[in-house]
Amino acid sequence: SIAAAAKPRQLAELLAALDKAGVWAEACCTNGEQAFLHDAHLEALGTVYKAMHAKFGEVRQIGLLCRLSASRPCVHGAAPVAGEHTDAIMAELGYSSDAIKDLRERKVIQ
Repeated sequence: SIAAAAKPRQLAELLAALDKAGVWAEACCTNGEQAFLHDAHLEALGTVYKAMHAKFGEVRQIGLLCRLSASRPCVHGAAPVAGEHTDAIMAELGYSSDAIKDLRERKVIQ
C-alpha cells in the first residue's frame, strides 16, 4: 500500500509530504557507489581503501565507518575468493588434514 501511494507522486512532492508528516526520508543517490568509493577525502580518512583481490585485481572497499579520533584506520585485505580459507576453518573446527582432504575429494567442501 505504501508503494501504491508513493508511485504516482513526483519525488519532491513525496519527500515534502513525508517531511511534513515527520518521517525522515532521503532520495537515493544516483551512482552513489562510484562517487563514494572514489572520494579522495574518504580515502584519506581510511573510510575507503584499496586492496588487491586474487580474481579482480585492485578493488575499492568500504573500511570502518566509525572509529575513535586517536585510532588509526584498520585496513583489511580484499574479500576472500571462494574456498580460500576453508582448510584453516575446518582445522579450527577440529578436522584433521586427512579428513579435510577426504571431504574435498568427495566434493563436500571446496
